[in-house]
Amino acid sequence: MKASFPSLEFYQDNSNLKWIILAVSIIISAGSVYFTDILVGRLKERERDQVKLFARALEYTINNNDILFITEEIISKNNSIPTINTNSNDSILYYNNLDVDSSWSARHKQNFLRAELADMKQTYPPIEIVLKVPETQEVFGKQYVYYKNSFLLTQLTVYPYIQLLVLAIFGFISYLAFSYSRRAEQDRVWVGLTKETAHQLGTPISSLMAWIEVLRDDPEISNKGIIEELDKDIKKLQMVTERF
Repeated sequence: MKASFPSLEFYQDNSNLKWIILAVSIIISAGSVYFTDILVGRLKERERDQVKLFARALEYTINNNDILFITEEIISKNNSIPTINTNSNDSILYYNNLDVDSSWSARHKQNFLRAELADMKQTYPPIEIVLKVPETQEVFGKQYVYYKNSFLLTQLTVYPYIQLLVLAIFGFISYLAFSYSRRAEQDRVWVGLTKETAHQLGTPISSLMAWIEVLRDDPEISNKGIIEELDKDIKKLQMVTERF
């Protein structure tokens, strides 16, 4: 019976599947980055609006004591966006939603807040608070509210890159798996071809061995050395076929 082996279509299908997985991974990655970027942009706008409202509440608290209860409620609602309030001399007056340990020394706390303030200055422009005399509404100074991304927004900003890394690892593992599968299948094909070749050689070798015996018994052949050399070659072929 004729042995059957995988055709070239098998390798072509494997190759096509590998490219399909790569294309799907790229589409998923690009789509994830695109939509996450849109979401991050909207959250940035929303957080800036919240900080603006927070700054206006501080401004109203300073300039209008009669609506203190309303502005204090607005201020208390900011429980996620880190902020620092400074005066025109860049002195820190107030901070919110920063991980300040109560056990820190005053110097350590001040250094931490200064580092956070420098980071906020590089992240977003400040929101200005205009100070006015309540009775005359005359401007007598300014304060500034600095802020940076909330923890949630920071996570969303980093998330696409983590996802890209995971997809890259997945793609690399998939590539290795397909490559290993293809090499293993090729090895099986070569082993099958070798066995089939050995099987096909078995019959003529047996026939040649029989003819050698016939020639040995033939009294008309005087040069027996040729027969012995042929016998050695046939035995070598037989040894090769027996290995498979």
